[in-house]
Amino acid sequence: MESVAPRAVFVGAPLLFALFAGCATSGRAGPAPESKALAAANPFEDCEITGPSPGARFIQCDGVFAQVMDTEREGSPPEQALTLMLEGFKGTYQGQIRSEKAEVRVLGVERPALRFHGESGAGAAQRGVEGVFTSVEPSPGRLRLLSCMVLDGQAKAERCTAILEASARVLPDANAKASVEDRAAMAEAPPTFAGRALSVPEGCHGRTGGIRCEAGDLSWRALNGDEGPGLDWAVGPARERLRQQAEVTDAAVSCRIDGAKAECRALDFTTPKEGVKVRVLFGRAEVRGVPVLLECTQVGSAPGLRPPCDQVLSLPESLP
Repeated sequence: MESVAPRAVFVGAPLLFALFAGCATSGRAGPAPESKALAAANPFEDCEITGPSPGARFIQCDGVFAQVMDTEREGSPPEQALTLMLEGFKGTYQGQIRSEKAEVRVLGVERPALRFHGESGAGAAQRGVEGVFTSVEPSPGRLRLLSCMVLDGQAKAERCTAILEASARVLPDANAKASVEDRAAMAEAPPTFAGRALSVPEGCHGRTGGIRCEAGDLSWRALNGDEGPGLDWAVGPARERLRQQAEVTDAAVSCRIDGAKAECRALDFTTPKEGVKVRVLFGRAEVRGVPVLLECTQVGSAPGLRPPCDQVLSLPESLP
């Protein structure tokens, strides 16, 4: 499938699939293939576009399902967001997923992407899908996640490409009212960690690749193999930045990440003005086949792990 468009809800991969699951199992035929000219002139022709939240759009046409989501860029490369998006989708698709790194041309630039093909499960009514995840930066500090999927056997790659290009330029206007279920799912769609959905504690904010609370923060990203061994490449720069403000201790600690054996380091310091104790834990492990780097920040002197870090990180009880 050539230059298919992308998909856009890191946390919403399950939600995107839910949108087209009904069509994928119904077996209804799509319309006759449209021309390149029609797709280029108005890629949203005859599409239903809903806006379950201000920065999100669900786009559904016959055999084509796209999603757009604007979010804050958290500092990691866009490729990490794509991997997290794919892992979230894998957690919802009832069949085998094959994926590969690729590039797609969007707004005149070749951009990192992940192409995937989902094979329908044996004996399942669900049909296979093909699609692409990619992203653009609409403004400094912002990331627009894009995705587009098509059902097997429907020649919609050109439509997907046109939807991708148009959505990268401007967030399309909604032309239909989002259902109560869509809005609720969008509001509650949990972040996924290596394919497992995490809960967002009350008063906290979930995002792609992390959960932020008032007294703590949990973030993670997939590793691409270029980082080198161990944790020095991640811990060293953070330690040096912190040492410009306070005295920092750096120690290796025993840990597990989502049950998997891991390598962890802890940076401990006290803020100079407020006198508040802070611990920053870095962990590296392979979880369900996904190499990940995890960072947990806890503020305050209460012992043990607290939300949101306690959902994926575990330490010996003897550690503070």
